[in-house]
Amino acid sequence: MRYLFVSSEKVSRDQYRHGPIFRLAGVLLLLGLVLQAPLFFLGVLSLKRFEDRNAEQASLRIERGELQKADIPLRETRQKIGADSAVGTDKRRREDRLPERNNGICTLLTASH
Repeated sequence: MRYLFVSSEKVSRDQYRHGPIFRLAGVLLLLGLVLQAPLFFLGVLSLKRFEDRNAEQASLRIERGELQKADIPLRETRQKIGADSAVGTDKRRREDRLPERNNGICTLLTASH
């Protein structure tokens, strides 16, 4: 279509406003802007979660250090009381269990024959 009495500036402005290619480009730009809002929101939420986890880990590390410091005197006390007697009770418990297992196996073997 040829415009006889209209300036070329007006024609290009009309094409810019009403041309299908320019409308498609405008829709794509608007769609891109609309899709960035949820991505920005999710990014902010994930950053907040990350910072919360780091703060929680830091507080847990501090608490672990405090508990380990509090455990040092208890370890010394346990050693003074007699760590050897605690080890001996563990050995006795294991020895007590072994005959029960053997008796159970023997009874299963004798019952199957």
